[in-house]
Amino acid sequence: EAMLKSVTMKFPKLTHIAMSERGGISATHNTFQGILFDGKDLFYSNKYDLPDILDRMGAGDAMMAGLIYGLSKKSMDAATLINFAGASAAMKHYIRGDFNLSSLHEIRSLMDGNSGSKVHR
Repeated sequence: EAMLKSVTMKFPKLTHIAMSERGGISATHNTFQGILFDGKDLFYSNKYDLPDILDRMGAGDAMMAGLIYGLSKKSMDAATLINFAGASAAMKHYIRGDFNLSSLHEIRSLMDGNSGSKVHR
């Protein structure tokens, strides 16, 4: 948190800093959580257990796309925003290739906890 605050002091026009935390259980079994700093507070997405991963490529892009989507809607608070972005990235682990082909309904369902924290697709 201290590092994030120092970055926002150095770059005062920043409104958000996002990152992810991945836990490596094995090459095909990870945990994933999104983190968002809004200049004052730190927010964490749900932590996802990702067994039997098909493809990690593009998960970071999927998280950033979720953030951009949420920011463009201007109706999501920071906690909802990082949960949406984290769920988007988690879903991407079960899609081959670079692109997240998950529907808005699938992402919202996962972020609402309809999977018991394990991603199923």
